[in-house]
Amino acid sequence: MKTRIGFVSNSSSSSFIFALKEKPSAEDIHRELWDDSNGFGYEEMALHIFHDLQNAKPLSYKELLQEFTYGWFPEDENPNKAPQPEQFNRKNGKTDWLAYSVAHDKYRHKLAEEWINQFPDHQFYQLEYSDHDGVQHSQLEHEVPWYNWKNVFVLINH
Repeated sequence: MKTRIGFVSNSSSSSFIFALKEKPSAEDIHRELWDDSNGFGYEEMALHIFHDLQNAKPLSYKELLQEFTYGWFPEDENPNKAPQPEQFNRKNGKTDWLAYSVAHDKYRHKLAEEWINQFPDHQFYQLEYSDHDGVQHSQLEHEVPWYNWKNVFVLINH
């Protein structure tokens, strides 16, 4: 049995990849995520995202592929799409983790290229929000309906 002494974190983080022709206004962000709803904190969250995007630098193609290689997203658990560890079992019953890792990276690169190709003439930016960075970042990670915005890809890094 292993014992850990010291700080143990149970915080999560998520990366959000944006495909943008130009950086949006806070009002545009609000509209993309919440339509015309004015729920508690929506305006503040949109403004926070706006400021973060203003300070974000575009990702290179290599950085973009690297972001897609790590993290988790729902398609990972779909055996009809993503490679699964059990597909790489050897005759001795042990998993060939290297072969699985190579196949998984190829799958992720293909997924990244398919998503990137939907947005010609766009720049790509990454924002990351984490429970560890306080209440507001936790809200940005968990309470924003990111899937409403088709130009945002969500990668969960838990």
